[in-house]
Amino acid sequence: MKVKWILEVGSNHNGSIERIKRFVQDAKELECYGIKFQLFNAEKLFHPDHMPEGTKERELPREFIPEIQRLCHENKLKFICTPFDIESAYYLFPYVDIYKISSKEILKHDLIAVCAGTGKPIIISTGYADKHEIQQAIKFCGDNQDITLLHCITNYPCTVENCALNRITWLKWEFYKYSIGYSDHSAMESVLYKSINLQSEVIEFHYDIDGHGWESAKGHCWPKQDIQNVIKNISLGEVAYYNNIDNLTWEMKRLERADKSDGLRPHKELRHGHSERPTN
Repeated sequence: MKVKWILEVGSNHNGSIERIKRFVQDAKELECYGIKFQLFNAEKLFHPDHMPEGTKERELPREFIPEIQRLCHENKLKFICTPFDIESAYYLFPYVDIYKISSKEILKHDLIAVCAGTGKPIIISTGYADKHEIQQAIKFCGDNQDITLLHCITNYPCTVENCALNRITWLKWEFYKYSIGYSDHSAMESVLYKSINLQSEVIEFHYDIDGHGWESAKGHCWPKQDIQNVIKNISLGEVAYYNNIDNLTWEMKRLERADKSDGLRPHKELRHGHSERPTN
């Protein structure tokens, strides 16, 4: 199973297309499957009495979207984006390869229906959703069953003690028809290794190019060197698991074992009349 890595930019673009170019380049160098952005209108996202400070400034400029698509496709990356309202979903349609539904939007069935209705693949973060809420989200995907479910804990950052990775196993059991993965908010190597051990097919990770992104100070974003080490190690593990020695080598190595007739190495088929006992 080859893991699909998705680099999450979030609000770390800082409103700069030049920064976005660097994110895309890093996603390519990290050999990611895709790179994810968020498209929202602050006034349509939060009640005015509960608007977090600075939210408006963190919006992704819509005029960047065509350029982001071009950059992604030039670098063989899937352009993935989370719309937080229906208008944004429609705006993304000509450009985006995959829609992502945020865990806090999982109850917006109209938004899910619009995204899924385009026929494009859809990724849904499950957050604190229960089984019925996930089933309802899937129901509103209609005939579009190209669905990936990601376990996540919507804390920024999420401590190791609160990652609840056993939910990955639960999702794989309850929703076995779909791809299952993990959206990381911990920035901890041990957490990603465990999520892979639990057979996550997709890993989404928050990332910052330089530690100066708008959301980087929260502590849930990966720096390049750290996530690069994890991806490399997991990729090597995939090679070690799936690649096999060729049949000829396999059979020759079997003949290097002790022959059961006299207990001596190698097997008599390899001795060809030689009486010397091989060295270890």
